[in-house]
Amino acid sequence: MPDWNYHGLCPELLRAVNEEKWLLPTSIQDESIPCILGGGDVCGAAETGSGKTAAFCLPILQLVQEELVNGGSMLIIPKKVEQETKSKPKKNKSTKSTNSAIQLSLDDRDSMLAVSQPDQLVCQSRSERQWQGVRATTGATKGAKIYFEATVEDDGLCRVGFSTAAAKYDLGTDVHSWGFGGTGKKSHSRKFITYGQPFSHGDVVGCFLDMTPTKEQQKGSVSFSLNGKMCGVAFNNIPTNAVLFPACVLKNAQMSFEFLNMKYPPPSGSGYVPIGKADSTFLRSNGSGNNNKTNNKTNNASNKNTKGGAGGAGGVCRAIIMAPTRDLAAQIHSWIEKLSRHFIDPTIRSALIVGGGDNQTKTSQMAKAHIIVGTCGRLKDMIQRNKINTDKVRFFVLDEADQMASDKESLAIVRAIHSTLITTTVQNSARLQVCFFSATLHSEDVKRLAEEMTSHATWIDLKGKDVVR
Repeated sequence: MPDWNYHGLCPELLRAVNEEKWLLPTSIQDESIPCILGGGDVCGAAETGSGKTAAFCLPILQLVQEELVNGGSMLIIPKKVEQETKSKPKKNKSTKSTNSAIQLSLDDRDSMLAVSQPDQLVCQSRSERQWQGVRATTGATKGAKIYFEATVEDDGLCRVGFSTAAAKYDLGTDVHSWGFGGTGKKSHSRKFITYGQPFSHGDVVGCFLDMTPTKEQQKGSVSFSLNGKMCGVAFNNIPTNAVLFPACVLKNAQMSFEFLNMKYPPPSGSGYVPIGKADSTFLRSNGSGNNNKTNNKTNNASNKNTKGGAGGAGGVCRAIIMAPTRDLAAQIHSWIEKLSRHFIDPTIRSALIVGGGDNQTKTSQMAKAHIIVGTCGRLKDMIQRNKINTDKVRFFVLDEADQMASDKESLAIVRAIHSTLITTTVQNSARLQVCFFSATLHSEDVKRLAEEMTSHATWIDLKGKDVVR
């Protein structure tokens, strides 16, 4: 089993872990931490006492701290990925664009694929078992003749090309996507045919899309190049009434993308232009993408800043963790405080919201808290009274989710709070990460709730397949 350093936790958290004498991560921690750091939703089932609390507290603390350090811009890619990216020289570094409006989407991707911030031009998946894909924030349609480049950054497996919004993330395995893989095969509708040459670490793949039909050729075409050498047309009969987005799929691999300043220009006179320079008439935004950079104000009445509330500059709360009982909420809060004790600049503040006690003190704590832990009823009450501002919340965690899913009153509260978070995060062009943890996740209630609230969640089953789903 990998040690704590393997997951790329920051020095402050590693120090806290060492002081707790946790020599190695438990199974639930080993499986959950990379998924959450990578921006994915997680549903985890493991025995009581297996370290479930730290499995979500550690990655959430790290991501919240990184967001605060970077002035409010959430880092979706894990710290480990950042370090690897910085340590590897990019052959096209000198031409890498910094102002292209086209990026990799933070939303339109698989849960275990990470996208770098703030440039959104590098993606990585460290899953050795599953393919993980992503699409760009902008696509091309009829009239476009565009291209982009993708550089292979390590020795993993990858495919790159184009797909519609209706395609699977596993590029080239359905009728809506067209890809070229490192094995030298082109793929469409799960048909893999030898094309071009294999490619690997350091190679640059050019992806060309021609959506300018003529009388002779009513459909579009897709072609590829490898390190500047054209490989010929890979696919004809591309529907020109569709919107095709740059896309890739990875397995234990990393790729970087260039949409503006290319290392290998296309043949002179070919008519292809970088997608980042294409006429906007031929471009369309990804409805699931994250290319809307405007800072919209929330219209949700329950989250308006009011006198005495948790307003400030839109509130400071980044994570809400719900538990079914006061004792469990207090235990989670205690671990949040213990594990975050070495964060100095900035400090991470947390608040415990349960029934009883000094409510005035609680209100004061909530206004400053980055992480709020509480029980269903009290959290609902504080949100409705505008004491908790949710417009910057990025993490929603249910501990002992099976208990809340099976109780009608608790379930209604969970749905109400989740609805508030979805409203505010969408308006702020952010993605809410949702995590369910419990000793058992076997009920149909939990399964339905997970399908309703999570997006392509990773199910981590440490208690047998008769327990999870």
